[in-house]
Amino acid sequence: SPTVSCLLFYKVGSVDESPGTTGLAHFFEHMMFKGTAQIGVRPGMLDKDRDLRRSMDEAQQSLKAEGATAADKERVDAQIRNLLEEERRDCIVKDEIFGIYRDAGGTSMNAFTTNEFTCYIVEMPQESLETYFWVESDRMHNLEPREFYSEREVVRGERRMRYESKPSSLADMDIMKRSYAGTAYSWPVIGWTEDLDRVSCREAMDFYRDHYYPGNAILVLVGDVKQEAI
Repeated sequence: SPTVSCLLFYKVGSVDESPGTTGLAHFFEHMMFKGTAQIGVRPGMLDKDRDLRRSMDEAQQSLKAEGATAADKERVDAQIRNLLEEERRDCIVKDEIFGIYRDAGGTSMNAFTTNEFTCYIVEMPQESLETYFWVESDRMHNLEPREFYSEREVVRGERRMRYESKPSSLADMDIMKRSYAGTAYSWPVIGWTEDLDRVSCREAMDFYRDHYYPGNAILVLVGDVKQEAI
């Protein structure tokens, strides 16, 4: 087959988290598809995109102030939702990474997270490998945490669907928590709900910078590819 299966592994999983920041490895599996400083943003709109996100971060941080009430949280959530709508409308090119790969002939794009690693998958025509290297190196170095708060809601929903609504999953989480108490294997890969609720964009980007770099990655290419071509 004149294609190449491309698997990019990052040596980061839930064991690299700590109490209070559980779920970040899986969360970044999602965030890595949101774009970079040049992918997923309309021309000339990067500064506005960053300013909007900074405003959302400041609003979120205000909830941690002593004495914040339920009304405060509702007000801030409404403010963040409004800013998200403006950000989407004016700044974002939705799912542009998927579009770049699709236009280059890429298929089977996917990703998954485990306790020990995160993997990003796509099958590419041999002649499109240069596009693959460009996209992956760009999001390795220049990721923008675009749609951070809306994607956090997606992860919360995934947790409710796959973990909280299934008695067997609830039992598994309880067994792991008890069996591996005091270790990083005691929490689920998707993280604890309270950590997902409180994690900030700044904490998430610190996690990204600590783990998403070339020396912490392993690239596997299988198929119609010659070493001299890469």
